[in-house]
Amino acid sequence: MKALPCKFTITASLLAVSLTAIAQTPSSNADRNASRSNTEMLDLSQAVQVASIYAEDHSLGHYSGQKLFNHEGAELGTIRDVIVQPQSSRVRYIVVSTGGMMGIGNSLRLVPVEALRRGTKGSAFEVQILKSAWMQVPPISDEEYSADHLEISPAQHDEMLRRFASGSSAIATASAPGASPTGDTGFPGLIRASTMRGKWVQAGDRKVGKIDTIVLDMKRSTAAALLDASGEFTGTTAKYLIPLNRFLFDNTRQNPFTTNLTRADFDKAQPSNFGKADSTASQAPGTPNEPALSPTGRTNSSGGVTSGSDDLAASVRAVRQAIDGDPGLAGENIQVSGENGKVVLRGSVRNETARSTLDSVVKRVLPNGMVETQVRVENR
Repeated sequence: MKALPCKFTITASLLAVSLTAIAQTPSSNADRNASRSNTEMLDLSQAVQVASIYAEDHSLGHYSGQKLFNHEGAELGTIRDVIVQPQSSRVRYIVVSTGGMMGIGNSLRLVPVEALRRGTKGSAFEVQILKSAWMQVPPISDEEYSADHLEISPAQHDEMLRRFASGSSAIATASAPGASPTGDTGFPGLIRASTMRGKWVQAGDRKVGKIDTIVLDMKRSTAAALLDASGEFTGTTAKYLIPLNRFLFDNTRQNPFTTNLTRADFDKAQPSNFGKADSTASQAPGTPNEPALSPTGRTNSSGGVTSGSDDLAASVRAVRQAIDGDPGLAGENIQVSGENGKVVLRGSVRNETARSTLDSVVKRVLPNGMVETQVRVENR
């Protein structure tokens, strides 16, 4: 393994090459609607998606700090980070810390995602390797780990895989010898997922939003950024899943990152059931226990909320997120529901200032939407 030069730029032109082994995004409205009734979760490496409230259950922070065990139940170490390849939106390795105290004197080892199996000891993952063999896995140097980019050849990757006996229970599908999972001839532009958190994103001179965290689909070994969107740019304060290959940057210390995303990308964003479908895999979205998620819930040209329970649910969710994210409404007792084609607000606020803030927040999210407010001012 060797450190690459710091310079690399991810462009939209790489999208077609990067996703050759991944299902194509539905190209018609009929296809997109059909995808909502499919129990398979939308791929994080596809187009911009409206994030489900369950997406953070699969974030980098969710996995970081968890223990990694082998098939015999022996503890191998603690998950410290995840290595991603932004140009293909792929998860390549987890970083496991072994030994040391409080990060001092520890050894860092990379585990290919193809070698991971679902954990049976209450942890997220396990690997099939003897403890003695694990200690023979060459650690990554501090210099390599702290570098912005790493390069691992297919031959090196296959050598790493041979140390693990990945079977039918492996989370990701193992690649053929000498080839990466996406058919690449190498693994260029590898970075630590943690370096992307907290970065602002701009399109031209306009602020698009801030990256909250990186969301990981370990089954497909793909990743996306959970973007806390700017309402000024997107027209809503909802959160979105953005494929990593939509960001452009010279190095991970750059802030902000830039992007070629446009308002149109957010306008046509499809709902993602990512996160919830894991716990209800046998149910199709739209059943009583698995309500279909929906797009952003923007208003149509006639001034009303777009028809359909999907869009009303999206409007409710967007308003809920906006209220929860406004510091001026912290601690207020506000319930949001969808009833008879309208977003209905109930509960109470402490004073007229909070009520005015609430009205402004709702108007910003649904400027022409049908909203009924039954919120009391208690002057407390």
